[in-house]
Amino acid sequence: MTDKQRKEILELLLKDCSPGRIIDENLPQHLYKYRSGSEWDLVALENDSVWMGNAIAMDDPIDSKVLLTEKFRTQLKDVINNVENFREEKYRVHLNDDSIQKDCFLCSLSEIGDSDDMWKRYANNEQGFCIEYNAEKLIQKIELPLFPVYYGDKIQYDERKLSGLSKTALIFENFLIKNKVGVNGEDWYSQREWRIIAFRNNLKLSEIEEGKCIQVIKPTRIILGRCVHDSVRTRIMNWKEQEGNKDVIIEHR
Repeated sequence: MTDKQRKEILELLLKDCSPGRIIDENLPQHLYKYRSGSEWDLVALENDSVWMGNAIAMDDPIDSKVLLTEKFRTQLKDVINNVENFREEKYRVHLNDDSIQKDCFLCSLSEIGDSDDMWKRYANNEQGFCIEYNAEKLIQKIELPLFPVYYGDKIQYDERKLSGLSKTALIFENFLIKNKVGVNGEDWYSQREWRIIAFRNNLKLSEIEEGKCIQVIKPTRIILGRCVHDSVRTRIMNWKEQEGNKDVIIEHR
């Protein structure tokens, strides 16, 4: 999906309009999930599930954070208990940068199934594997929003920008806009990310729970890393032999 299409989807969401037509017409055939090969990853594969993790645990420290200008933050601290207009929850909550993150959960996927960087970063230097899903069937199965990330500059909010947004628009703007380059030089842009998004109440999680597995479709293909451990390869091959998994293609990178 092109950058222009990703931006159009975001703009429609911010206007509370459905981007369904653009997504349907430009949905990639497959989406990919890189896995390190841990016991947790193998159990998730065997159970046809993926982890919806709390946004506060993202590998980019400012990803999904609501950022305020320093001037506006100072103003909020000074007047929040004294000026009636600033007592609204939409202002108060953002004194903590991670207030929105704590109630939002996501699962990241990619349009790219053969990224050296993601094999290194998320598949344990190719000791893990990469799962390929049919994107259309995945959307039909999960019954949760699945949207592409738009790569642009993270927004810093002042009073004018913040007051003009609904809470839903604020969440989409922060969860679907990501800097092209991370704070430590990471190349986020090349990941071509898509995100399954849910809220704590959607997943029926308590205040202390950090996430939940959701059911997904069976993969179309599993790609094993060049350095995959024998135990991981054996576990996946045994899984393939089970009823219902025989059509899944297993390949080595």
